[in-house]
Amino acid sequence: MSPLAKLKKAEMATLSNAAHQVTDIYGTFLSPESLKGSAELQMKVNLGAEVLQMLNSLVASEGIDMSMDWLNDLKISSMANINDSAGQLKLDLGLEDENLIGVDIIADTKSEKLYVGVPALTEKYLCIPLNADALNSGSDFLEDDYYSGYTPAPDFSAIAEILTDPEFRKAMPSEDTLNKLIDKYLELCFDNLTDVTQAKETIEVNGIKQDLTVIKVNVSEAMVMNIGEKVLTEAKNDKNIQAIINNLSAYLVSKGVMSEGENAYENFIEGINSALEDLAEAKGMADTATVMTYSCYIDSKNNVQGRAIDASGERYFYQATAKNGDNFATTIEIADKIKLEGSGTENKGVKNATYSFSINDYTDFSKVKNTDYPIMEDLYALAEEE
Repeated sequence: MSPLAKLKKAEMATLSNAAHQVTDIYGTFLSPESLKGSAELQMKVNLGAEVLQMLNSLVASEGIDMSMDWLNDLKISSMANINDSAGQLKLDLGLEDENLIGVDIIADTKSEKLYVGVPALTEKYLCIPLNADALNSGSDFLEDDYYSGYTPAPDFSAIAEILTDPEFRKAMPSEDTLNKLIDKYLELCFDNLTDVTQAKETIEVNGIKQDLTVIKVNVSEAMVMNIGEKVLTEAKNDKNIQAIINNLSAYLVSKGVMSEGENAYENFIEGINSALEDLAEAKGMADTATVMTYSCYIDSKNNVQGRAIDASGERYFYQATAKNGDNFATTIEIADKIKLEGSGTENKGVKNATYSFSINDYTDFSKVKNTDYPIMEDLYALAEEE
């Protein structure tokens, strides 16, 4: 397998999957009844010695006799649940094993109301309507004993009406159509890469080593312009894109948002033709010298384990993950100024890891735990007690 074919296979699997996760969210918008999920995050603050020393010195300079070491005992946790018509977010701030304060937020799209509670202060919940008419008139919620005031909201009723209109969802492209378009144009970009090489390399991240294949692409102005020309030319003749534009414009005309005399697809084609003309003129002066090198690190199973971007002899971005059984270590570095490093274990998709984040050597440590959390059965319980 050629270096380009190997790169294309690995990156298409990774990038396509990432893009499909985004379109999956889009798909829930088209079919909100399918929306369901949950997540939990726990973090423990553990400041580095340099940061604590700086904070303690700053406090002392203000004449305050207090150590800031207690910051290392802070714990932050969040839990989110969501389904087709309601969502809940719980945030808690604790010190050592004691919970200091928490906020519980429930959004109910059926009743178009938001419930906000602070359990440590009161069992009652603040009820805030989400529709613009109620916010501006105050008629729906000024009777609520728990509300003390409001700020008039802009009138988004026209936008809200479109977004909640079943006909609008029908006019939108399907999730499958978007996925096919994304894959098509990603593949087109990879097919037009040139100057691709590969070599063997052993990476080491936080003491964990892994043998990988590194594939490098030397990027020039001429290559970028050629890819841009190929993409624009294909888009100009793409029947799926034409159908999407025509369907959406027909819907907007039916709602009076666009006039019948407007032709969105013709405007789209004119824009592409103009861009192609500019590219044709610029290509004659395009430099073929390398302006950037993109590196992709791939394991024996064709999984992408890292990426790097180098230009003018400097490394602007580096991300890599090394694995050994259930153990892993990862690093993300941006221009040698910002760095995120971590190591831990992964079992059945659940990661437990300790991460270190630094900017110009000032370090902050956090412990992050990702776990599965069941959908709460009483998601609507507070709303029903309104």
